[in-house]
Amino acid sequence: MQWLPVTSPCVGYRAQVSEPGSTHHESEVAAELAVLTTAVGGWRGMLDSGLPSVVFVIWFIADGRVLRPALLAALVMGALLLALRLVRRQRTTQALAGFVGLLLSAYVARATGKAANFYLLGLLTNAGYGLALVVSILVRWPLLGVAVGAMRGDLSTWRNDPIRRRVYTVATWAWVGLFTVRLVVEVPLYLLGWVGPLGVAKIALGLPLYALVAYLTYRLLAPTLRPGVDSAT
Repeated sequence: MQWLPVTSPCVGYRAQVSEPGSTHHESEVAAELAVLTTAVGGWRGMLDSGLPSVVFVIWFIADGRVLRPALLAALVMGALLLALRLVRRQRTTQALAGFVGLLLSAYVARATGKAANFYLLGLLTNAGYGLALVVSILVRWPLLGVAVGAMRGDLSTWRNDPIRRRVYTVATWAWVGLFTVRLVVEVPLYLLGWVGPLGVAKIALGLPLYALVAYLTYRLLAPTLRPGVDSAT
């Protein structure tokens, strides 16, 4: 075993890793970060909510902007995704949440007669997530730190380490940035009622942007999750 430096933005940590044999620790880090990112949606949650949106916008535009058939097509896709999770005996929490959200979105759009309202719930959800993350930073309890602490059975000790706290704050700001970008791009399109561009924006800023921020989170937090980490002096 030897001490090797582990670099990451804003991170002043070093981790004890074996030269070729760190794959076990790396897999543990990846597993913990997978749980962490699931807390803010998860790639399966993004997929379960994203595919019905793709079906909705394509059907809506291809069918002459008729609302009801597009909503039905989106609901069928959502039901198929949920059924697939059940058949494969996978965890259905994200799929169920996504399908309930899909039902609410379809109801609001149908009740108001405005296709753009199919995306209203998603906008409100993004605003809620972003606000919660900002508040957590302002009160010096960044939610990424709270989530990591909860996973590791240490809800508050990490706050005594200024370097670790700064890392968790930066990681939390990364997710604030994700939700902010979505709102900055999508809200004007929603207000203008541009359903096609709004649907395209939702797709483009869905899984691809999520994957980017999840990777940045991994790069930021991995050094703090490895065994044998201590703060540099």
